[in-house]
Amino acid sequence: MEKKQTDSVQNRFTAYLMAAVTNKRISYFEQRNRYKEREYIQVDLLEKNHVDFEAQYHATTPSSSRSSAARNSPMPSVEI
Repeated sequence: MEKKQTDSVQNRFTAYLMAAVTNKRISYFEQRNRYKEREYIQVDLLEKNHVDFEAQYHATTPSSSRSSAARNSPMPSVEI
């Protein structure tokens, strides 16, 4: 009788332990996936906010096609 009860307790504990390990494993993988999703979102945002400084530089520098009068003319004054 004592052996049967010990086996029963051990079987219940083993089942509890296996369920706990399975749940922890699932929780770990879900947490890891959430972290990776956040990381991918941040990378995407960085790519969208990327500023191509060389393109901006070439866009703002005066090109040779503009006339020299337009390049050398003062900014129009604005009265307030």
